[in-house]
Amino acid sequence: MEERGMREDKGTAGAEDHSYTQPNLVSLLETSMDYFEQGQRYEVMSEVAKLLQPFYEDARDSKSMMEMYGKLHQAYRKVVDIEESGRRYLGTYFRVAFFGRPFGDDHEKQYIYKEPAVTTLAEIVLRLQKLYSRKFGPGTPVNIVQESGRVDIESLASNHANIQITHVEPYFTEDMLQDRTSRFERTNNLSRFVFEAPFTRGGKQQGDVTRQCMRKTVLTTSHWFPYIKKRILVIHQEQFELSPIEVAIEAMQRKTSDLVAQVQRSPPDLKRLQLLLQGCVSTQVNQGVQEYAVFLSQQHSSELSSAQISQLKTVYRSMMDACQHSLDLNESLISTDQLLYHQDMKSKFQKMLTTLNPLIADDSDNDDRVAHGSDTYPRAARRSQVGLDPHRMSAILFSSISGAT
Repeated sequence: MEERGMREDKGTAGAEDHSYTQPNLVSLLETSMDYFEQGQRYEVMSEVAKLLQPFYEDARDSKSMMEMYGKLHQAYRKVVDIEESGRRYLGTYFRVAFFGRPFGDDHEKQYIYKEPAVTTLAEIVLRLQKLYSRKFGPGTPVNIVQESGRVDIESLASNHANIQITHVEPYFTEDMLQDRTSRFERTNNLSRFVFEAPFTRGGKQQGDVTRQCMRKTVLTTSHWFPYIKKRILVIHQEQFELSPIEVAIEAMQRKTSDLVAQVQRSPPDLKRLQLLLQGCVSTQVNQGVQEYAVFLSQQHSSELSSAQISQLKTVYRSMMDACQHSLDLNESLISTDQLLYHQDMKSKFQKMLTTLNPLIADDSDNDDRVAHGSDTYPRAARRSQVGLDPHRMSAILFSSISGAT
């Protein structure tokens, strides 16, 4: 936090008004606990409690100690409920870039905005459009730049207030994800954000899977969210591009991760589980899963490295394993009126296995196959005989992300 209003800041408005005493400090810490509770930052309350406890102990203040631990008890009860439901929304983030003389020093600068809970792109566009229209008046048009990629400044009217708004997500490296294991840790102390823009080498934005590339832009802010201000200046930007097979691998990893998370969730969310399953096994809903197998065909595999081919095969096997676990869980949760729906998904999954097995098998699978009618199935994709082992599911997710075989 920026140091303002400190006692040594002579002449600063408000600096002389503060009473820097121990009771005042205790009062501020107690107030901060209440604010953290209101902001649903329950996990931070224990850190404040560690600061308060020595003061209560020195004062032999058992009542305050009891009240503090009562608040912590309620806070962690809420944490448990949130972890089970998966429903806590600590903000939505957007990149906002400004272009035009009306913005003065903010011309060509970009900020990350933190908006409340689940804020849509349309909502922040409307809010900023109204805000700057009031600020600049009717003589200065406020335009929203529709493109999310690079802006051709020369094509914009310099006397207009031009605003580009893009939804961004917190960005983590694999090492950071290993340290930030909880949902709270991945929504707190954020300074790097990412947004994606699809493109093809031919200039079009969209193409078939063999031509679809992805450009990722990673932005770094000057401070960390949450912050005392709702927007923070972007001080660094870097870009990297994913090749078509890298786009496919990342998409498959994301689907596998979502499935594993649903299987491990307690209590299960049947509706969400079925939506994810349908998106993986139903070609009418999502053909991408099977379309990505084109990279394993002889025509395209010769153009790719053996490491990329091996990683894609590993991701496919991890997804098939996750699908089987998800089907097993779905079967244990549904009522009789959904049996036909389940059988339909199961049938589509078996057809997908039949199509993919010859492409995703490796030499280690040769001794690891079992007959099933006219088809054969790798053991990695056949889990109906075993329980939903959480250690096994974690291994599936790790294998998918790391590309380990």
